[in-house]
Amino acid sequence: YCLQILDLNGIEIYNKIINIFSKMPILDFEEINNLINLFNNKINNESFNLFIDLVNDFIHRGVVNLYNINNSKNDFFKYEIKIFDEKINENNVIQIIDCWSTLKDTIDKGKKFNLNKKNIVNEIFYEFSKCFN
Repeated sequence: YCLQILDLNGIEIYNKIINIFSKMPILDFEEINNLINLFNNKINNESFNLFIDLVNDFIHRGVVNLYNINNSKNDFFKYEIKIFDEKINENNVIQIIDCWSTLKDTIDKGKKFNLNKKNIVNEIFYEFSKCFN
């Protein structure tokens, strides 16, 4: 997983994900388009899959942080904790989990039918923007 992150611009992808989530519920379309442009290369599918994994990991850590499972705050980057503390709370955590579950189905169908990744990424952030307030 670490080598994949290094080989597929994972750090840049992750930083863009963090920037987008930090501004929610406002959508930064310029940043989203910059993120999507990272998928427009010969390793398109691998980069896209890494993006999905990184979003999944981010959401997972946010939920773990909310419930302070195993004193998890020590395991995250400080800027993640700030986003988690500001954006994920008892009032929206179920909605966020449900949203991601629904989006995972959309993503799976998108992969199966080779749908436009730009549309999928836009839908991911649009749906999450409705939860993060």
